[in-house]
Amino acid sequence: MNAAAGSNMTKLTKKPGTPAPCINDILPAETLCTIFLAIYRGKPAPFPPSEAQPLNQFHHELLNLMLVCRAWQSLINKSPHLWTRLWVGRGMKSLWTSGSKVPNSDGQEWLEAVRDRLKKSGELPLEVTVLPDRIVDIAKTATAIDSTVHRWERLDISYGHHELLLPLARRVPTSASDIQKLLNYPMPVLESLHLGPILEEGVSGIPYTFLIDVNLPSLSRLSCRKHLLLTTSAHLLTTITLHGIDTDSLNLQRLSKPIMFPSLVELRAIRCPNILELLTIFLAPKLRKLVNGPNDGDVDDDWGESPLHEFPTLPSYENLLELQWGDSESDLDVLTYILSRCPNLLRFSNYVHGFEGVANQDHYVSYLPAHLISRDASLDSDPLCSRLEEVCFDLANPWQVEELAKARPSIKRVRFLNDPSTIYRGMQDPVERSEWEHPFGRLREKVDVAVGMDSWH
Repeated sequence: MNAAAGSNMTKLTKKPGTPAPCINDILPAETLCTIFLAIYRGKPAPFPPSEAQPLNQFHHELLNLMLVCRAWQSLINKSPHLWTRLWVGRGMKSLWTSGSKVPNSDGQEWLEAVRDRLKKSGELPLEVTVLPDRIVDIAKTATAIDSTVHRWERLDISYGHHELLLPLARRVPTSASDIQKLLNYPMPVLESLHLGPILEEGVSGIPYTFLIDVNLPSLSRLSCRKHLLLTTSAHLLTTITLHGIDTDSLNLQRLSKPIMFPSLVELRAIRCPNILELLTIFLAPKLRKLVNGPNDGDVDDDWGESPLHEFPTLPSYENLLELQWGDSESDLDVLTYILSRCPNLLRFSNYVHGFEGVANQDHYVSYLPAHLISRDASLDSDPLCSRLEEVCFDLANPWQVEELAKARPSIKRVRFLNDPSTIYRGMQDPVERSEWEHPFGRLREKVDVAVGMDSWH
């Protein structure tokens, strides 16, 4: 046994009548820091952040560890990597709980706590969450933290209302100009930016379009909820997620022309009516994945009954390989037009992946398979989706899907989110039942079929 091993065995051996060895005497500080860092980072925060994300962690994530002993508290306080997450607006619990004092008009006590956390982070990159509705004065707060914006890697501007947070008295209402000023800071290392529904109803709750003119050379992910945020200089932006963006309510007069996103490969529009108008704003020649829907209820689509020649002109998306269309089937003309602009499409789904639990809850049978075959002949001489390899339907008639597979021999995989057998097994009419059962069996012999979330087979 070598000397080091013998030394460790001696530390771990407890002699009768002597106290147990302290973990701080067994593990070196570097090992403890590694353990603390793994706990601190934990599970990576989702992007875009979920509205259901709890905001009741008022203190540092490692507070319980800091309360174990003074040695651990000192070690955590001196480790910059354990102070790289900053919540601007969540603050200390003593500022919000019932019966506590309300912070003074400039929130000086709270700002000192923010400055202390920033000092402990050294010069490391930061993940910053700003909750404007939890800030006494956002303009003064922005001034207090503007010296650190060059270190921001992730910025989430969200709405901090939570049942555990009482309304903050004597605060200055957030305005669009306050948010615009915050966004105008140069952020050279910012990679992810999320803008939530931060303007309150009754103050300035109408949707707003923010246009960032500063350079964001590292931005790769952008998410907008209710309000639209656009930048003319994010040349590395690869993913845009839009949620609840209604172009009819937005002021788009500031946009003199569409914005080019040369690196954009994925555009997600969730619960956004007027997808065509959104597509006219984003010029994305490298777009590979487009997600549209689901929408809440019936959407008043201005293009639904329009002749095809009245649609806004869209470019040909030569690189688009995947389309998820979770919108209602009332706008099939819009879908047909978009499909006509995607000559190399490989994967199509009539529901949004990630929303399988809410897809087709009424279990109506989709007639999209037939629509993909009998498209409007005036569009083009080539059939729609001639290169399709994978199709996913929430619930479709197997006979129509079989016909689609015959018309598009390139199709190799078919997914039924809802099992067709649950439909035809309950049919009383034997003829009607055979129209579902037999094509489903033949389809399994020709292509890979998956039901629900099962793997292909």
